[in-house]
Amino acid sequence: MFTSGDMRTSTFWTLRWDRGCTIRIGRLLLLLLLVGAYGLLFPRSSKNEGRHLAGVAGNLLTLEGAKERWALEHHATNGALPTMVDLAPYLKDGNRILERAKERWYQDHRAFGALPTPADLTPYLKLEEFFKPAVGEIYAINPVGERITATLTREVAGWYAGRVLTVESF
Repeated sequence: MFTSGDMRTSTFWTLRWDRGCTIRIGRLLLLLLLVGAYGLLFPRSSKNEGRHLAGVAGNLLTLEGAKERWALEHHATNGALPTMVDLAPYLKDGNRILERAKERWYQDHRAFGALPTPADLTPYLKLEEFFKPAVGEIYAINPVGERITATLTREVAGWYAGRVLTVESF
């Protein structure tokens, strides 16, 4: 209950401390404590984490499309395993990145007359050159007929570290 103070000494409203007011304040403090505890126990994911997961989904779709195009052009059947060297021409700037990998191979082997095989170039190709992993995920290119997977290296938006994602996960 609010009462007006002595008009001669104060023009502000003062709170009268009686049993009813104390109980109401106690309920309010309990409610605030419960809301705070809920926020600590069940944190909400940030908006950026949702964007990062969208980046993972986009990267998976890009790799899946490149693998499907490679399989169609090379008449690959289920079980054929493409490498990043095989998929590079079907990705954005893939040919330029392959040329850079060849240059690095030539520098290490000093063999300007020899041609590197795809197996020779594989260690010189970095996935980060094609696209940046959104949340530090690790991609696995599986054989034709199986989906490409991304394994999370940290917890993101409630999904635990180590979870394996495919295009269908989204």
